[in-house]
Amino acid sequence: MPHPHDTWPKRPPVPIVTVRGTPYEMGLQHGQQYAEVIRTSVRNWVDGYVKGQEDKARRVTEHQFPSNQRIYPALFDELRGIADGSGAPYESIVQMNFRVWNHIGLVEQTACTTIGFISEEDGVVVGANLDDPRECYGLIRRDPVDGLTHVTNTWIGSIWSVDGANEAGLVLAQASLGHPDWQRYKDVVTPRENYFGTVARRMLETCADIPQAVALLREFPTYNNWVLGDAKGDLVCIQCWGSAMGLQRAADHDNMVFTSNHHFMPEVVAALAAQGMQPSISDYSRVRFEVLERARKNQPRNRATMESLLRSHEGSDQDGLTCICNTGTALSMYGMPQTRPGVLYVADQPPCRNDYMEYPVTCGSG
Repeated sequence: MPHPHDTWPKRPPVPIVTVRGTPYEMGLQHGQQYAEVIRTSVRNWVDGYVKGQEDKARRVTEHQFPSNQRIYPALFDELRGIADGSGAPYESIVQMNFRVWNHIGLVEQTACTTIGFISEEDGVVVGANLDDPRECYGLIRRDPVDGLTHVTNTWIGSIWSVDGANEAGLVLAQASLGHPDWQRYKDVVTPRENYFGTVARRMLETCADIPQAVALLREFPTYNNWVLGDAKGDLVCIQCWGSAMGLQRAADHDNMVFTSNHHFMPEVVAALAAQGMQPSISDYSRVRFEVLERARKNQPRNRATMESLLRSHEGSDQDGLTCICNTGTALSMYGMPQTRPGVLYVADQPPCRNDYMEYPVTCGSG
């Protein structure tokens, strides 16, 4: 049976926007260059889901703003810049940044995959497939006046980072863990849903290596998993459930670490059990995890293997949803932090149908 991707056309390289300056200036440039996409996203994601639930959305915003501003003090300035540049209402930009619809009833199946290994030729290689609505994401190269230049994929109109690489050689890939008991907690307003994006932004802008990144995650606990590699040759997989953190070093796992969307590290599982929650493993996560476990035993560690895994349809169900490269994949990326100068390789959806293109991390080099 043909895979659903087989009939999809090839897509051109993902466009990238470069922004420079203060947080407000970067936000303004972001808003100006992505104005049409931002206004469309506001209509589809904010207006479409918040209408009739304005009070609940406002409570989400009031709860989320202080905690996110603590991580990124210039949050207000950059969001104001995005609003001014795009012409979209400031309140809508804030609500989109916090994805308030996730707190007021809309829940989507997630299927992101993060992979890291140490190769003989290229050293550390970190890759990820981001599975979310493609039309909402784009690439941004940020060159802040006070911080590290970095390239990242982001929800257009937000200050986030998702996956990316910075000029110091830190490469990060993240995936949502998902709530193990969403129906029980869906009406509880927490900072969890968007905390990761602000932490990832801070990480790329301020952290030069994995010890600094781990310290940041301990200071600002998230509910996500991460694969992090750096120019020193360090590579780790991290799962966080609030203050509970599990960490695996590649050197202790045959030089390869990975995670999908379920909890498996003992520290995290124990923290959940203490709260009376049992992690569930959906096929979206289980199938991809089993593919990667087999790859750890049988596949060579090289760049070709990373691309092959990110394009893998192994274990695909009839709708092409359970595999690593699936019908929800928005963008695919990998980086090699020990290869300098830094380059991020990105393919548009789905990577099985599109080429990985080079995106230099530093400005003026591409």
